[in-house]
Amino acid sequence: MNEMQQPAGSNQSRYGFIEERELGLGGAHTLMQRRVSEILLVSSLYDSFVLEEDGQLGDRLLADYADLHLLHAPRMTRVSTAKDALTMLRLRRFDLVLSRIRLPDMDILAFCEEVKKRHGGTPVVVLAHDNVGLARILASADQSAIDHLLVWAGDSRIVLATIKLIEDRWNVDNDTREGMVRTILVVEDSVRRLSSFLPMIYTELVTQTRKVMAEGLNNLDKLLRMQARPKILRARDYEEATSLFEKYEPWMLTVISDVRFPREGRMNPEAGLDLLRWMRSRSPHLPVVLHSADPENRAGAEAEGSYFLDKNSLTWLQDLHEFFTSDLGFGDFVFRDLDGEELDRARNLREMERKIDTAPDESITYHFMRHHLSTWLRARGEHTLAKRLRAKLLSEFDDLQHARDFVRDALRRLRVERRRGALSDFSRSDVDPTTAFVRVGGGSLGGKGRGIAFLVALLARLDLSDKFPGVRITVPQSTAIGTDYFTRFLEHNRLQRRAIRADDDEAIARAFLAGALDPELIEDLRAFLASVTYPLAVRSSSLAEDSLFQPFAGLYSTYMIPNNHPDLEVRLEQLCSAIKLVYASTFYQAPKSYIRSTPLRVEEERMGVVIQRLAARRHGDLCYPNLAGVAQSYNFYPMGRMQTEEGLAHVALGLGKMVAEGGKTLRFSPARPNALPQFSTVRNIIRSSQTEFYALDLSDPAAEITSAQEGPLLRLGLDRAEADGTLAPVGSVFVPQDGVIRDGIFHEGLRLVTFAHVLKSELFPLAAILRELLSIGKSCMGIDVEIEFAANLSDTPDEPHEFALVQCRPLALAGETRGVSLDSADPERALVWTRKSLGSGTISDIRDVVYVSPARWDASRTVEIAHEVGKVNAALLAEGRQYILIGLGRWGTEDHWLGIPVTWNDISQARVMVEGGTEGFTVEPSQGSHFFHNITAFQIGYLTVEEGREDAWIDWDGLDAMPAVGESTFVRHVRFPSPLQVILDGRRGHAAVLRPGSEPDPEQSG
Repeated sequence: MNEMQQPAGSNQSRYGFIEERELGLGGAHTLMQRRVSEILLVSSLYDSFVLEEDGQLGDRLLADYADLHLLHAPRMTRVSTAKDALTMLRLRRFDLVLSRIRLPDMDILAFCEEVKKRHGGTPVVVLAHDNVGLARILASADQSAIDHLLVWAGDSRIVLATIKLIEDRWNVDNDTREGMVRTILVVEDSVRRLSSFLPMIYTELVTQTRKVMAEGLNNLDKLLRMQARPKILRARDYEEATSLFEKYEPWMLTVISDVRFPREGRMNPEAGLDLLRWMRSRSPHLPVVLHSADPENRAGAEAEGSYFLDKNSLTWLQDLHEFFTSDLGFGDFVFRDLDGEELDRARNLREMERKIDTAPDESITYHFMRHHLSTWLRARGEHTLAKRLRAKLLSEFDDLQHARDFVRDALRRLRVERRRGALSDFSRSDVDPTTAFVRVGGGSLGGKGRGIAFLVALLARLDLSDKFPGVRITVPQSTAIGTDYFTRFLEHNRLQRRAIRADDDEAIARAFLAGALDPELIEDLRAFLASVTYPLAVRSSSLAEDSLFQPFAGLYSTYMIPNNHPDLEVRLEQLCSAIKLVYASTFYQAPKSYIRSTPLRVEEERMGVVIQRLAARRHGDLCYPNLAGVAQSYNFYPMGRMQTEEGLAHVALGLGKMVAEGGKTLRFSPARPNALPQFSTVRNIIRSSQTEFYALDLSDPAAEITSAQEGPLLRLGLDRAEADGTLAPVGSVFVPQDGVIRDGIFHEGLRLVTFAHVLKSELFPLAAILRELLSIGKSCMGIDVEIEFAANLSDTPDEPHEFALVQCRPLALAGETRGVSLDSADPERALVWTRKSLGSGTISDIRDVVYVSPARWDASRTVEIAHEVGKVNAALLAEGRQYILIGLGRWGTEDHWLGIPVTWNDISQARVMVEGGTEGFTVEPSQGSHFFHNITAFQIGYLTVEEGREDAWIDWDGLDAMPAVGESTFVRHVRFPSPLQVILDGRRGHAAVLRPGSEPDPEQSG
């Protein structure tokens, strides 16, 4: 079985390996899985007051947890006596028992032993506040019931540090394994000394974590960075220290050790030096700090390359802080000269990438010789790159410029890889125009935004470059504005009530253009445009848009802007106008009419906006792609050898507006790209071929963005495409003297768009790419899908082609096909009879027919025809009556010569739609148009009657013989005395509209 013939279920086996964590949806939840949530505080009312009020313990915990974006600070429950504590422990589960050293009814050691006896897994921490109580505990032979004994000196940070110390020991095994989390080993047996510097160490970690979190791409990434902060492990003696070091050596960030502590059960004055020598034999470059009250230990520590702290120093804590910044790389990277004087700073990776080029040579030499950059990267969690840089010696480079290039390129690759597939939050201070997807503001991304974000995450995990060499498959850089800004815009400008009630689209547009966007949004847009100068598509992304059952396809506005004016403020004004007009389109008549046909309410709709790089290239004063189109994994009208499950694609030269609006396009099955039924004869090719294309006009950078059109777009003839060189890859020529069509445009004759070189040769593997992407989309969405795409073909062998995946949405199908058939229907009763239809079941409650007959048809006046249809629709809407709509050409096309350009509010009451043809005028149904997509979502019967077939007809004479309820220049409305019967055989695509009479039994097997 070849690839394109795989059954639907096989997709899962091919793409089922893509997991949530690979899409960036997991990761953070795998770290820090066990936390201290409930604390039992055992203290007197006074001691509790001191903790809460003097130490502000509760406020401190809440502030610190909020600062680190932790969702829940621990909850404290206080009791006054040991008896009450033991009772509470029996009734409820607690993660930590925190007790003051003096209890009114029980000795503290006895209490701790009782807690361990009854609840052995619960940590017990004792806070001492005087020397007498502390000395008594330290003199006790057995302190095993106390997990941590610490000294309270009025600083509540000791409680937070203790909580983190306990959580770190709980989670270190999982977090080092799952997240490569670093560890810090603290070897200290002194209670007072540990109580002094443990809060300081955690303060350093929290400060560094904040800096690293600030570089997070989004809230999930920030959460992951917070969860991945280094873990602190405490050892009390030599044996415990070596055991912990051996276990966590691959993840060890640093070791902070006393010199004098127990070894083999006895106090050893050189245990720290022995530990240092042992660690150096295993990890020569590991940063280590030794601290001692004996200055003579400095020489031994420094001989082993260790940082030494004198416990007698009045600035001991400040000296420890210096170790974290200088030896561990915490904080900003400080560029220094050979004397150590500060020259400049880099606060983050982006600044480092820029400043590595401007730092003086002596500074580069100074830092390279000391591996400072790798240390700084390691402190930020970039361990792989840190290891690569540490392995590089300055002597390995030809000169300093090569060293700079190496660092800069490595940082750029790191940044690109980090952002690959990530949904980043926008930052004015770190605008990166290469980022695939950025979110601005809160609220929902909207339907279109969700689809694009999913594509970004998905393609980042699917390496398709090997499968399609020479083609770069991408999602255009996209910036999504959340729906919260839409809500603020309506509220600030007091527009919602007016817009819901208004019935004039132009008046709505004017009101919205006069409104003011949120100042924060404007500043973000200004920063965005300062880094982005390529043309932009400003697209709607409402909550309901691109949903499964109500797709809202094409109902809201999209605006394209050149974004090429030298004045940033002019470009900002254009972008703001486009956003306001997208907001305004939420309340235009077509979407409001559409919403009335759904369970939704207009006031519930919220609009997001997607600002997307226009997937096109510049050609002189124009911008457009070589080709653009829509492909779907389900073919509603398979023809010839096409199969329903093989899907269908519509493609056109230029911007995709031609496809979305139902214009002349090439239709083919990605599984059978050479089977083109619409090109079955030379006459059909000439008649069906695209003769015009859409492009964005770049000639007027100051073009005003108005509601009149979707930006400064032009509809041009093929002569311009030929001059630009874009017709050659997709064009053919009709040679009249030979009566044949020749591929390529190297002959004199009529130019045609046939995509022959794309579909027949290996110039560009369009069909294969579409097969692959439709298969992936269907597998990952679990339903048939529709994708929008554009492609820019390379002019040189060295440059890859670009295939831009613009959007992916679930494809709304017309429901399950039920067992109905025309076998028992009488053709003599048929107003309409066809072998090409969409829908399933029977409809037996419609009496009204609205139609445009061939006698009234005028292809040059289809806009007027659409207006008249809309008037009849409005009247029937007021009466609450549904109807059958019959006309010529495509319903809903924007090409006025191909059919009748109705919008949704013109036909909202139609239950069945019929497209017919006349002699010399046959148009295939446009499955790729937005209008068609909405029709299928509402399960409207959709019948196509091909001209010249004996088994398909419309009884125009029968309709004309009916008395008219109303008629105008082009449109006639008739009403039958009894309901008509519509039979839709969804299995075979057959359908009929039957006059009232004796009813057949359609519920028979076909």
